[in-house]
Amino acid sequence: MSQRISKQYGTTWQNMKDEERWKSFHYNQGEMHQKFHDWFELNPHDTVLEVGCGSGEQARITFVDHNYTGIDLSGVAIDLAVSKTKDVRHEFISADVMNHKLPTYDLVFSINVIDHVEDPNAFIDRLISVAKKTVLIYAYNGYYPNVENHVIAVNGTGDCYLNKLSVKELKRRFDCKCESLTNNHTIVEIPCE
Repeated sequence: MSQRISKQYGTTWQNMKDEERWKSFHYNQGEMHQKFHDWFELNPHDTVLEVGCGSGEQARITFVDHNYTGIDLSGVAIDLAVSKTKDVRHEFISADVMNHKLPTYDLVFSINVIDHVEDPNAFIDRLISVAKKTVLIYAYNGYYPNVENHVIAVNGTGDCYLNKLSVKELKRRFDCKCESLTNNHTIVEIPCE
């Protein structure tokens, strides 16, 4: 790591209280979220878990009338998600996915979270462990095809990782497909069946 960790992981996310900032995480990456929405329309799944759901924007856009669960470290974001949802088939949980007991879901997906986790491979292992069919992981920082191993740095807050993810390491460890999207965004798809 290029900097020293000075805070417990998740402090930045747990302390962010601005609703507009949570929305901006979704809408500033609108193209990526739209690609996911389009993928889901072509590949529907009965039960869905979103890891790092924030204030629930993707739930309200893509998962109307679907069995959806969103999990996020931020209780503030989860409170916003609960207050805005109108769908009784949606559930929101404020917890750390790495140690929260969860059932399995047909689809487990995460958008722009792997860029900020302490251990990308452990994160992927955890998502696979609660998936029945498919895991989709988007990274806004992209995945690097020529980097041998993941490179993890800590940002100025001392608790938020800025991962540079290695395609070579992912392919060595997981049977996955890495597809580059525009603007350096990348999706990793791992079949779990």
